[in-house]
Amino acid sequence: MRIKKAEYIEEFRISLTFDNGEKKIIDFYSFLKKANNPMTYQFLDIEKFKKFRLYHGDLIWPKHEMAFSAETLFSWGLYQ
Repeated sequence: MRIKKAEYIEEFRISLTFDNGEKKIIDFYSFLKKANNPMTYQFLDIEKFKKFRLYHGDLIWPKHEMAFSAETLFSWGLYQ
């Protein structure tokens, strides 16, 4: 499974389109607030959060400081 398209919506929400045609919205706020890794806290800065991109069908942030596989995000998301 791969993510074909990722679009920032608002706050900490990203809309994802997967290669199976399904679309989901992921809200990362709870994850970021509860994270145990101090490196993750930096993404509570909305400008840093918005700097995601797709890499081989997965969602990543600069320098791979935070990354999620398509399979993980597919299991988290809410259908659009």
